[in-house]
Amino acid sequence: CRALLAFVIYLFVYNLTKNKIAGLIAAPFVMLGYGLVDPNNFIALLKKGVLPSEMTFLHYARPINPNVSALFFFGYLLCLWKYLYGPVRNKWYGFLSTLLLGLSFYVYLFTWTFIFVFNGMLIIVFLFKHDREKIKKIIWLSLLALPISIFYWINYWNASQSPWYAETAMRFGFVNSHAWNISKLVIVAAAAFIASYRILDERARVFFIAFFPTAFFVVNEQVITGYYIFNDHYHWNFNTPIVIILLVCLLFAWLNK
Repeated sequence: CRALLAFVIYLFVYNLTKNKIAGLIAAPFVMLGYGLVDPNNFIALLKKGVLPSEMTFLHYARPINPNVSALFFFGYLLCLWKYLYGPVRNKWYGFLSTLLLGLSFYVYLFTWTFIFVFNGMLIIVFLFKHDREKIKKIIWLSLLALPISIFYWINYWNASQSPWYAETAMRFGFVNSHAWNISKLVIVAAAAFIASYRILDERARVFFIAFFPTAFFVVNEQVITGYYIFNDHYHWNFNTPIVIILLVCLLFAWLNK
């Protein structure tokens, strides 16, 4: 599974950059070096020579999450990219995007919620670009993914009827909160993107423009909903890998300038 995940990340980064070396660097960096890009961890490494005890190079050795969930996530991003920017008549990537999004409901709460927010941000970006065709594609695949998730919602409804549901939900991190959560990693990455975005391919720029508001929103949904759902999962399993990919893309864009 890890080998397949590395290959999918490679393909995704290759499509972003059209550079095989960039893909070959990004895949192991995402899977082995994710802890190094966090500002606090990097400062601790410089000062003490070691990473904090909870950070290891084996994050993606954990089964299911993030190992399997990342496969659905990056598989979806790859298929979405090919569906939006590939040959006009190639509908298979649209089908695969829909299937992966629908099945992700059964894998990890944070995967499908991140993807739906990202889809929404992409729609907003394409609205500004007046690209109705891509907007329709994203809306349709998002809607068609919902019937695949029907058994997830049935199970959720049955669970919510339990008299112990409220207490159990709190034990799993669903707590009342309106506190803001500001990621220094995302701020630094956004600054690097703003300073260098012109050197990126137009299609890659669209992707990352949609990513940053998504990254901010998913870790701050509690400000609106009032329910904190342990959204550190968004930071480590989604925001951090995409930031790593952004840094690799910027590096090779500068090298090829």
